[in-house]
Amino acid sequence: MISMKEDNKHCKCLTRCKIIKSAEALFSKYGYASVSMDDIAREVKITKAALYYHFDGKEKLFLEMMEEGFSKFDDKVLDSLKSDNDADTRFRQFIIDYIEFALKRKSFIKIMVQKFSGKDKSVIEVIRKKREEMAKIIEPFIKDIFEEKGFGKECDSYFATFMFMGILHNVIADELIFQNHKWSSEHIADQILMLMPAKK
Repeated sequence: MISMKEDNKHCKCLTRCKIIKSAEALFSKYGYASVSMDDIAREVKITKAALYYHFDGKEKLFLEMMEEGFSKFDDKVLDSLKSDNDADTRFRQFIIDYIEFALKRKSFIKIMVQKFSGKDKSVIEVIRKKREEMAKIIEPFIKDIFEEKGFGKECDSYFATFMFMGILHNVIADELIFQNHKWSSEHIADQILMLMPAKK
């Protein structure tokens, strides 16, 4: 039998999850600066006081939403980099998983690529740090690919990581904005890997 304390905890968790999901949809549609705590409370159908019970401001809510989004990204995508396959195969699967995650979590990715005003410095800093964290996770696999292809230390694998992330983000942004549906995630992965230089 579930105790009243456990039931209350479950209800709080459900409300918190609903707030984060609704805020993500609003931030994605209207932009961070244009969405107020009043807008989020109305969307969730709770009072502003109830919203502030869970989050003491829009920035804190945004930051928790980012943490939640990235933790799901980590769970989904990083498994592809942990297999025993060669670096090319692991990286190809990573690209596929990355694109498919992005297209399933469109609102989260739209927030990642939107422009923020100069006054949103802490929000910009969080996004910058998250991108750097992502790059640090991916970079060893880019390095492995370079080593497998016989390239020396003159190849900057960290710079290459940001370059490939830029390509991926452009492809995803194009799909999110224009909904072109031109290429499968497998085709995109194959084309990106073809940009890697051949083994010496």
